[in-house]
Amino acid sequence: MATFYSSKDVAYVFVGDDTWQAYLNTVNIKISVKLADTTPLGVSWPVMTDTGLRSGEFTCAGFYDGDKTIMNTISDTDKVVAVLLEGNTVSKRFYGFRAATVSAVEIGLSSDNVHTSTPELSVRGAVDFGYVVAPSAARTTAGNTQATYADMGASATGPRAYLAVTSLTLGGYTNLVVTVQSCATAEGSYDDETAFAAVTEAGAQTVALSGSVNRYLAVKWAWTGAGSDPSATFFVGVAPT
Repeated sequence: MATFYSSKDVAYVFVGDDTWQAYLNTVNIKISVKLADTTPLGVSWPVMTDTGLRSGEFTCAGFYDGDKTIMNTISDTDKVVAVLLEGNTVSKRFYGFRAATVSAVEIGLSSDNVHTSTPELSVRGAVDFGYVVAPSAARTTAGNTQATYADMGASATGPRAYLAVTSLTLGGYTNLVVTVQSCATAEGSYDDETAFAAVTEAGAQTVALSGSVNRYLAVKWAWTGAGSDPSATFFVGVAPT
């Protein structure tokens, strides 16, 4: 049995290009199925049928910080959310929310305690459970993670990839291109899968990888154009569907 702890394992809570984990003491994730009552006449116990519809909930609570505008302000802009609940390590699991908005904020004030902040996020897209492929880290040269590949356990058809760029310095380059790669064997030759949209500023995005994707995953990245001293801090995760 693998046991994890909030005090040491929750590495990041990415909300768009922002990180919230340092301001939170509670995070709750809930995924529900919509059931329909299909009980026929004469049956003693109800019969419930899975409609195929799912819904996700993301709630959190923490401490008020006046500089954390995105956490303390409602917004109608969808944000990609990723919660690294097992650590910022290759092949650890994460939850991804394809689209969520800060729909309400509750600020708590008291005479004998720090101010609290409880933003409410309305989940507007699907929820995914995936694997960390590229841990969040600063990168200053083009490269790949093939030497520290991630293992999904099996191949997957049309998995979804998540990218969170929290800091970006182009240094004159046009953009940063991040591409997911896969391989059927751990030490084999990696093929390029779907690339994320070219990155020109900090932010987050999610994209469905096309076709069948092999079990072992890596990420490659490069700056396009000409420049000097670029830097990017980003995370990539992939979730089987």
